[in-house]
Amino acid sequence: MIMAHLRSGIVIPALLFFTIMTLGAQPSARPVEPPLVRQLNRAIGMAESGDKQQALALANALVEKYPDSVPALKLQAVLLEKSDREVEASRVYEHALQLAPNDPDLLLKLGTNRLAAGDYNQAIQLLLRHLNVLPRDGDAAFYLAQAYHLNKEDDLALKAIRECIRLEPGEAQVWQKYGELQCSSGDREGGLKSLLKARQLDPALEQIDFDIGAAHYDSMDFSNAAKYAAFAIVRQPKNLKVLELLASAEEKLSQWHDAELVFEQIGRASCRERV
Repeated sequence: MIMAHLRSGIVIPALLFFTIMTLGAQPSARPVEPPLVRQLNRAIGMAESGDKQQALALANALVEKYPDSVPALKLQAVLLEKSDREVEASRVYEHALQLAPNDPDLLLKLGTNRLAAGDYNQAIQLLLRHLNVLPRDGDAAFYLAQAYHLNKEDDLALKAIRECIRLEPGEAQVWQKYGELQCSSGDREGGLKSLLKARQLDPALEQIDFDIGAAHYDSMDFSNAAKYAAFAIVRQPKNLKVLELLASAEEKLSQWHDAELVFEQIGRASCRERV
C-alpha cells in the first residue's frame, strides 16, 4: 500500500507572510486593521529570528484581542505547530476555516493533516474544496490522488494524478507517484515507464530504485529487479524491504550464494531490531 507522503505545508519562512497577511478566498473578507498588521509583522519577525516562544505569546494576545481575525489565527496555528502542539494547532486551523470556509491555505493544510491522520474521506472533501478555489494547484492534486488511493478509489486516484502530471509535467515525484498507482492497479508496463521517467528527471528521488526493482520483479524480469535493488542498497543498506527484494531476485536467478549472503544479512538485521 502507498502510504501518505506530504510534499509541503504551511511553514514559517517564505510562505508565512503571504499566508498570514491574506484572507484567501473569503468572499466577504474585511481589510486587516493597520495596528494588527504591525503586530503580525512583529510576531513574524520574532518567529523568523528564532524567538518562537515570544512570537507565540504575541500571537495568543492578538487572537484574544481580534478573535475573528483569520490572519491572527493562522499565525497562532503555525506557531503552535512549530512548538510541537499539533492538536491545539489543528483546532485553531479548524476554527479559522469556519470563519473563512474558502481559504485555500486552510483547506490544503487541513486536508493534508487529515490525510496524514488516516481520515481519507475528510481529506478528500477538503482537498476537493481547495481545488474548487485553486483548480491548478498541483500539490492539492497530488495529495488528492494519495487520499483516493488510500481510500481504495484507484480510478479516481489515477484521474487525480494524471491531472497533477498535466499541471507539473517536469516534477519527478509526481511521475513516481503515477508509476506507483499504475503498478498497484495492475498496469505494470505503464507503471514501469512512469517510474523510469521519474528516475530520469531525478535519479536521487527517494525510493525510486526500489520502486523500479519491485516493478521489474512483479513483471518477472528478475535480472533488472536485482540490478535496481542493488542500486537501492547503496543508498539504503539497512532497509529490510530492499534487502528482501535483492535476495528474492537473486534466488529467482539461481544465484544461490549471493542470495544466501543477503538472507543472512536480513536475519542479522531482524535480530538487531528485536533486541
